[in-house]
Amino acid sequence: MFERILVPLDGSELAEQALPLATRLAQASDGSLLLMRSVEAGLLITPTNFDQDMSYREWEKAHRRRQATAYLKALQKSDALKGVSTRSITPEGEPASVIINLAANEDCDLIVMTTNGERGLMRWIFGSVTERVLRNASCPVLIMRGDRPIQHILVPLDGSKMAEASIAPALEVARRLDAAITLLRVDDSLAQLDDASFDALDQVEPGMSEVMRVSYAQRGEAYLSAVRNRLDTTVPVNTIALTGKPVDAILDTAVSESCDLIVMSTHGRSGIQRWVYGSVTEKVLHSAEIPLLIVRTEFA
Repeated sequence: MFERILVPLDGSELAEQALPLATRLAQASDGSLLLMRSVEAGLLITPTNFDQDMSYREWEKAHRRRQATAYLKALQKSDALKGVSTRSITPEGEPASVIINLAANEDCDLIVMTTNGERGLMRWIFGSVTERVLRNASCPVLIMRGDRPIQHILVPLDGSKMAEASIAPALEVARRLDAAITLLRVDDSLAQLDDASFDALDQVEPGMSEVMRVSYAQRGEAYLSAVRNRLDTTVPVNTIALTGKPVDAILDTAVSESCDLIVMSTHGRSGIQRWVYGSVTEKVLHSAEIPLLIVRTEFA
């Protein structure tokens, strides 16, 4: 797992922030990096003569490819990539389609990309290259934000097999980076009850609201304990069971536990398309200030 890693680049320092982590993951398993920069023809004012126009576009395409090739070759020779096997490619086409097709054709295990955005992915997720890659990529996608080391990984679970599919990739990253994992279960059964509702319960029977909270938390703890006991791993695994609103709990826990990466799953047949709008994962994507690893799964 994660032995053939695709790193899409666009020539910017922001995109290059994906390289340190991708390099560490590859080195840990004697894997390799595939560096990619797509070649797109720009919108140009060209001669009106058809033959001249076509000739100019071919020249421009060749020029852009030479620039992209030189850029990637320079990166391959840089100190940052010493000790890791690398290959570079400059395919022609629209970036998102190129990334998706290349990852499938090259049997890549992981795509590592960066994104900008002053507020999580709020200004980035809709209609962008990365959104299309998330929706259609055949392998997990690691979305980088910043370049801080990953030492603590948060894996939110909801009790489903689909969510649990994120555990194995999280463990793989943790092993390679010597990181710890926290499994988080948030029970939202009481999330719709406000303070007035809890007060009403306590009026019927004093202390009932606290009994309910403890009961649901204990149920979550039992579930997490069973999950942890099934894991055959030397990675440090902590568990936290909470009640409340899942999004708030995930984001708050990521901060309170000083997590550096969140790992979540999505349905493999439709990618991000069916769950990105209005779902827990979509809201975490919008608001998280740390990297996210999105794992595709075939569970319904």
